[in-house]
Amino acid sequence: MSHLILLINVVTHPVIAPATAAHTFYDIAKDFLLPPFLGIMAAVAAYYIFYRETKLGKEKEQASHDQVVLDKLTYFTALLSNIQKTAVEQNKSLKELIAEIEANDVNFPLLTYMPMQDLQRLIGLDVESYLLSFAEFYHENRKASIKKFKTIMVNSDFLHHIFKSIFEQVQKGQQFDFERKTQYQELYYRAYNTCGRFMMQLEERPELKARFLAIFDRFQANHQGDNYDLPFYFDYFFEPVNDFCTDYVTAELPITSEFEEIAITTRDGKQLFHNIKVQNQQIAKDFQGDYEKIEHSLAELKELTVRLLADF
Repeated sequence: MSHLILLINVVTHPVIAPATAAHTFYDIAKDFLLPPFLGIMAAVAAYYIFYRETKLGKEKEQASHDQVVLDKLTYFTALLSNIQKTAVEQNKSLKELIAEIEANDVNFPLLTYMPMQDLQRLIGLDVESYLLSFAEFYHENRKASIKKFKTIMVNSDFLHHIFKSIFEQVQKGQQFDFERKTQYQELYYRAYNTCGRFMMQLEERPELKARFLAIFDRFQANHQGDNYDLPFYFDYFFEPVNDFCTDYVTAELPITSEFEEIAITTRDGKQLFHNIKVQNQQIAKDFQGDYEKIEHSLAELKELTVRLLADF
């Protein structure tokens, strides 16, 4: 009977061998724990790779951006440096032109031109882009940096426009100078060619004829061959001939068409001579004002770019 009970217990309560239990745990781990673990590890690895690549990409992008900012400011500074040097020399040339006009206000001198291409290049920049680069580099006081940049550009714009205006005025002045000298010579030839016929009308007035001839003798004796020597023609022809005409009218002598021609042309010649002097003096005065404005602008620009020139 005891053997039967033992047999029943063995059948209903089997004893599991140790090897069989270990094998069952491995199967459970392999089927249910390992796949999620491997998935998590793959996700972690993928995230790490993504994070590293993103970080490296951002670092490269930032480095590239920083280099662009530096390149822009380097170019910007080089332009400003060249502009200031050229503008200083150009203003010196303007001062010399003013002095020449003041010393001889009947001739319009030539102006020495300096290359102003860098000023044109600066004006043509993408201002907003360079402003952002300037403000980013000098970020310790962004508002002040933006104000400084704008003031630099205002001064640069001013120099561009005022030099352009000066160059245009000089060209016009030289053209007017040529035209006025040509007109002056035309008046001289008109009067001179009429003098011969008028002199024949003075045959009965030898004292007037002698005075009139003396004017031409003095003119011929002192003429140096320069047909555009305005002061000479004024002093030796227009003024003495016109003075003669004034005395002739005052003496109430007969007025002929030849006399009228001489009187009118010499009067116009004197007026043209004085107009040339007045206009050139006014141009010199205007240029002096421009010179002073440029000096002020250059001084301000120099102060604004001290740190920029030191940094780049």
